[in-house]
Amino acid sequence: MKNLAALLVALVSAGWVVPMAFGAQLYFEFWHAEAWQRLLGKAPLNSMDFLAASAGCFRIAFIWLGVVIFGWAFVITRKLLSDRAV
Repeated sequence: MKNLAALLVALVSAGWVVPMAFGAQLYFEFWHAEAWQRLLGKAPLNSMDFLAASAGCFRIAFIWLGVVIFGWAFVITRKLLSDRAV
């Protein structure tokens, strides 16, 4: 049970990397599928809004990262204060 809890903490702590990677992939896909075509003077053949999807993924990743940083700061501060009180 202790290993399962440790695995859950690790997944929650590092899980922000997944939406960040999706956001980066969508951003680079935009440059490949749309921006490069426009620079060549061609019309892009895609109707997906890559930049909006990428921004959404980045937004989720950074909010998640902020929650993780706040959570770990809270845990560490609580541990340091409890050690000082003893």
